[in-house]
Amino acid sequence: MNERQEELMKKKYWHLSDICIFFECGRNKASQIRQKAIKEFEGFEPIFPQRVKRDSVLKAMNIKV
Repeated sequence: MNERQEELMKKKYWHLSDICIFFECGRNKASQIRQKAIKEFEGFEPIFPQRVKRDSVLKAMNIKV
C-alpha cells in the first residue's frame, strides 16, 4: 500500500476521486465501485450524499476491513 492509499484509509467517507486514487482507476470504474458499495453494502450516507462509506467500498471490492 502506498502513502496516498494509507492516507485514504484514515478517512471514513470517500469521494469518487478517492476511489480513483485508491484503486488506480478511472472515474467510470470508480462510479461502478461506488454504486456497488451503495447497493450491496449499505454505503450511502444521507449526511454526505456525494460520498460513500470507505468500509462499504472495500467490502464491494472484497478487501477485508
